[in-house]
Amino acid sequence: MKNTLVIIPARAGSKGIKNKNLKLLNGIPLIEYSLNFALKFFSKSRICVSTDSQNIIDLLSKKIDIPFLRPDHLSNDYASMSAVINHAVFFYRDKIKFDKVLLLQPTSPIRDENDLVKIYNCYDKRVDMVISVSESKISPEFNLYKDIGSEFIQKLSTKTITRRQDSRKYYYANGSMYLINVKNNKIDLSKFKKIKKIVMDSSKSIDIDDDFDWKIAKMIIKNE
Repeated sequence: MKNTLVIIPARAGSKGIKNKNLKLLNGIPLIEYSLNFALKFFSKSRICVSTDSQNIIDLLSKKIDIPFLRPDHLSNDYASMSAVINHAVFFYRDKIKFDKVLLLQPTSPIRDENDLVKIYNCYDKRVDMVISVSESKISPEFNLYKDIGSEFIQKLSTKTITRRQDSRKYYYANGSMYLINVKNNKIDLSKFKKIKKIVMDSSKSIDIDDDFDWKIAKMIIKNE
């Protein structure tokens, strides 16, 4: 886990749940789950909370120093995650030595050490990125459809598969962890080709986007 810059992106705006990062999840602000996880394994000097919220800075100030407020143009609905990462990388480039970025999204509050170890064991300098995924129950070969007009839908795949078990495995990025190779001056996640995966259990793959996700996360954490 050496030479890593940990980035926790936490902007103030949220459409699905108002003030989501500050909202209490089982008595703890959502943003603190990711920060507390990072603090178990990395020094404070290697953890960057990238936020445009002074309220988030004030909340976390007893645990970590947040040396900048993310600019407005990187905090709207159109700002890319690549731009947010590059902003943090540029700020820290001359302050600490790092060749990897570990991105921890605060909307994924359920993580454990084993998965962090797995993502580092999977990493090598040839890759662009290692990401945490979960196996998808939705298969583009079996039960995924697309619109073909105003009334009808059509199966996405032309393969004749009558059971999902006969489809190849598909995965979705669960948003929990991204370990990114900082080998270029500018990171562009959309152009990454050499991507490896670690597969996480579905119970740890909650990505909170709406009230339903919030209730599921609350239940899982309560029963851990």
